[in-house]
Amino acid sequence: MPEEKIAETIVETPSTPEVAETETVEKETNDIAFEDVKQSPEENREQARKRREEERKASETKIRNESIIDTLEGKNPFTGEEMKDDSDVQEYLNMREIKRNGGDPLADFPKYLKEKERKAQAEAKEIEENNLRARSDIEAFKTENPNIDIRELLQDEDFKDYADGKVGVKSLNQVYRGFIALQAKIAKKEQAKAAQTIANNNSTPGSARNNREDQEIDWGSMSSEEFERRYAEIRKKQ
Repeated sequence: MPEEKIAETIVETPSTPEVAETETVEKETNDIAFEDVKQSPEENREQARKRREEERKASETKIRNESIIDTLEGKNPFTGEEMKDDSDVQEYLNMREIKRNGGDPLADFPKYLKEKERKAQAEAKEIEENNLRARSDIEAFKTENPNIDIRELLQDEDFKDYADGKVGVKSLNQVYRGFIALQAKIAKKEQAKAAQTIANNNSTPGSARNNREDQEIDWGSMSSEEFERRYAEIRKKQ
């Protein structure tokens, strides 16, 4: 079988350098750079998991590259040159991609590399700009909410659920205000439900004494904590 044909039959794995570069860009673009936030044990475990994943991918890439060199018997079918390391494998993979796209692996190689470098620079610039925006976003949040512990906020499960898909699209201040508004709306509904339960309880036979007691209570002006306590007491009596 011709060497170029052998090259075309090599099974690709998803962890090619191009894919690795894309994954890095996506990871750094999607993560907010909370560098000044101390990491929790859960976050440390997640970091450890990511490191193990990166090590696994690096091991797979090494095995793949060695397999490619062995399959091609250590020779690049496009250049006829010896293949010894990862750089040689990447050169071969680049040339194979050029050919698959209808180009000339040798004549179009310089142009391909230039375009690839241009793309990498654009991605690096995007990452830098996103990180700058994230740091600025954090500082703006601290200024507007000096009493809020960002680390605790980011570990709050309710906030994480609400913020999913919003952080990075909206400012952290906007996401937080939306979260607080939603929590207030939920609390209001719960209070209305509790008030209705109280009213229903007072309307049942034998509740005359309770009605007299409730007339002395200003339900509207009491604190949320007091309201919750009295509501719980009424629920126990039902």
